[in-house]
Amino acid sequence: MRLPQIWASVASGAILMAAPWVAAQGATEADTHAVAETSFQLDAFGGGDEGGGLWGGAPSVALPLGGNLGLQVDGIAGRAADSIDFYGGAVQLFYRDPQRFLLGAAAAGLVVDGESQFSLSAIGEYYLDTVTLEAMAGFQSGDIVDGGAFARLGFSYYGGENFRFGGGISYSDETKLAADVEMEYRIAPENGIALFASGAFDKDGDLGLAGVRVYFNDLKGQTESGLPSLKEIHRHLGRRNLFLAAPTVTGARFIGLAAGALSGGDGFGEIQPPPAPAAAPAGGLGGAGGDPLSLLTDLLNGLVPTTDTGTPLDGVPVLGDVLGAVVNLLSPDTVRVGDLPTAPGSIANLPLLGDVISLLPAQGIPALLGSLQPEFVASQLVPALLQGLTNPEVVGGLLGNLGTGTLGNLLGGLLGDVPLPAPLGSLATL
Repeated sequence: MRLPQIWASVASGAILMAAPWVAAQGATEADTHAVAETSFQLDAFGGGDEGGGLWGGAPSVALPLGGNLGLQVDGIAGRAADSIDFYGGAVQLFYRDPQRFLLGAAAAGLVVDGESQFSLSAIGEYYLDTVTLEAMAGFQSGDIVDGGAFARLGFSYYGGENFRFGGGISYSDETKLAADVEMEYRIAPENGIALFASGAFDKDGDLGLAGVRVYFNDLKGQTESGLPSLKEIHRHLGRRNLFLAAPTVTGARFIGLAAGALSGGDGFGEIQPPPAPAAAPAGGLGGAGGDPLSLLTDLLNGLVPTTDTGTPLDGVPVLGDVLGAVVNLLSPDTVRVGDLPTAPGSIANLPLLGDVISLLPAQGIPALLGSLQPEFVASQLVPALLQGLTNPEVVGGLLGNLGTGTLGNLLGGLLGDVPLPAPLGSLATL
């Protein structure tokens, strides 16, 4: 970023940080306070991206400064890319009218494996009935990204008392266009416990997180319903933790990209891997990086380890590897579906998807293929099925059983003794 742009950003940030103090001078005692009372929240999360696992905790405390002024202090600490430690803190100072809007500024500092990063931003919210519009813009500098502007536009939709869905799009000089989403559901309102899941997406990959969020001092007994809704908590107490609310520009996704680069992955900002040595020209089919057979070999070897066919075909470049992988795939000794190896490029090594695959039952692949019994299907099952579907008596009996048996039992189990409406009743008695 050029020097004039930096000074312009600093001046804008200073004006925005002073704006809440100026606006507060005109506040009357009848105005609703920015922060109704001191409140505390704690997030515990885990997930991962292409760099590896990411997990940690993020506490926040919101303090009333009197009138329409509020202050929030955020923290975050954990581990990214499986083994890289990180921690950080942020301060949010804001002027808020809980019925209309919020305007303020935020400053954040972050350390990822000894590499530090700082940011200054303006923050804003505009409140509609069940929707909050969000805006953030600023600049950052440090060891990770040495100067750059960023911005985010987002929203939060509140469906009922205990559900929130939000998302946003962002842009920064380093990651370019990015997006984020989050769902939050309060499963135990009386105890302030909520579950959340979030995702962040950019040109370099994606991050998925899930966790538990606990609200403390959340206006119990001070609202019409007795327990405050999520919307009331977010508009009358603290804001969301800055590092989770803006993951792609200052938060969790930014941390994951920096940690991935530090652990030897793709470069990010000022953290770049050493240049790779020049590869020697390779001959034969196996040396063509874009060769379809090479790609197929990589895919099969990512699913199951390769082996030999026991024939002279093993000596044929690429083709021997492909056939060996197929032989291993169909072998009775093949590893279980739930224990797929995590070779580079394998499905089991992908974020989130690999975790889902690991939950599959320990069923052997040959047993799965053998259960299809192609000879039985072709010689007996298909002809019998076709013959049955062309027999009027069989079709009539099938429909009759569906109406009076299957459908009738289903509706009876769902409705009990409740009389069926006329159309459904006539259908169930076919």
